[in-house]
Amino acid sequence: MKKFLLATITTALFISTNSHADEQENLDRVDESERVAVTWVNPKEYTDVKPANGIRSRFRNRTLETLHEYMDELAADLPEGQKLTFNVTDLDLAGRVWPGSFVGFDTTGDVRLIKRVEIPRMDFSYELLDSDGSVLKSGTEELKDMAFMDGISTARRDDPLKYEKNMLRDWFRKEFKQELLASN
Repeated sequence: MKKFLLATITTALFISTNSHADEQENLDRVDESERVAVTWVNPKEYTDVKPANGIRSRFRNRTLETLHEYMDELAADLPEGQKLTFNVTDLDLAGRVWPGSFVGFDTTGDVRLIKRVEIPRMDFSYELLDSDGSVLKSGTEELKDMAFMDGISTARRDDPLKYEKNMLRDWFRKEFKQELLASN
């Protein structure tokens, strides 16, 4: 019995340690092959990166990783040698997470309810760098899309971050219009 109890406690500690390590995962990747470097400043304090269901830290990490990959996709259209750096200080996903019973579902789970007034927002500073590391352009943005439900979306309908991606895409095309024209 003592051996069984010891094995059970050891397994529980191992699982607990590994899940804690997942939560502490460093989100700030630096990969020279990427065109974008993103620093997520204090993401646990962001306004709303909450899952409808699941573990909050895993959802947050997955969400930030997905947005980082999308930003890198956008930057691929910049002229060769240029790189973008972002310091993201806040993120507020479209909609709000509510208990399912509050919105008329017969469930104990939560749901993200998307309403026109709960717009996506993202606060960040950025720098566009040339191949020598010189700053070509920089700024601070308090990005928001008040008409996020009105536009035509190029993102997949089932993409849970479609509103945030559309907001970033629209900002990127407007902010780097000259650079995008020069690369074509």
